[in-house]
Amino acid sequence: RHEAGSQQSLASLAAGFGVVFANGTFWRLGLMMAVMSGTNTAMQSLWIGPWLRDVGGFDRPQSLVLMTWLALAAVAGYIVAGTACDWLIRRGARALTLYKIQCCIVIVLFALIALAGKDAVPLWFAYFAMGSGGPLVLAMLARRFTPEFTGRVNTASNVLLFSLAVLFQWGVGVALDFWPVIDGHYAADGYRVALAVLVVVQLAMFVVLAVFEKPKTAIGVAD
Repeated sequence: RHEAGSQQSLASLAAGFGVVFANGTFWRLGLMMAVMSGTNTAMQSLWIGPWLRDVGGFDRPQSLVLMTWLALAAVAGYIVAGTACDWLIRRGARALTLYKIQCCIVIVLFALIALAGKDAVPLWFAYFAMGSGGPLVLAMLARRFTPEFTGRVNTASNVLLFSLAVLFQWGVGVALDFWPVIDGHYAADGYRVALAVLVVVQLAMFVVLAVFEKPKTAIGVAD
């Protein structure tokens, strides 16, 4: 109750979202995170199982085992990446530079998955282990606003993330429906095209992030 902004009314708190959504830095970082993390979430939460069945050729028990190991790889990846980024930042590395490097690696892995077809299982492990960099972006965004906006920045970022995750989940399904379903299996070409489209979206957002980057400032009203 003694922290900055703790006595604001609900109306003032709600109005703060307007400040967040009107900020260019929020959109450059937040939308990039939403695209990267949204893709990761869409695949891990819905489409990795069907992919293992339809493209990888695994039966249900095998797919379940692989999905469990992929989830564990993701957990381990968050721990390792988070620890490594923290260690590097404390020694002078720039958080945004680390995030760009992570994005490049993840985009390349995802593109290779789209091209590799049934041989992409090891790449899926690397992809989920590398994560999406979402926590790093949340930390960067929190420092670009005054402290009382931290909760609303996190909320707004997650709204973007899960909105795009749902959109990408739906979009992959739409793409798959352009190919015939044979014996309950979607076509491998459908997955390839859907993943390729997501690669293009990620690359486009990376260009936006790189081209329109602005200096880091602590802000509460304007970019």
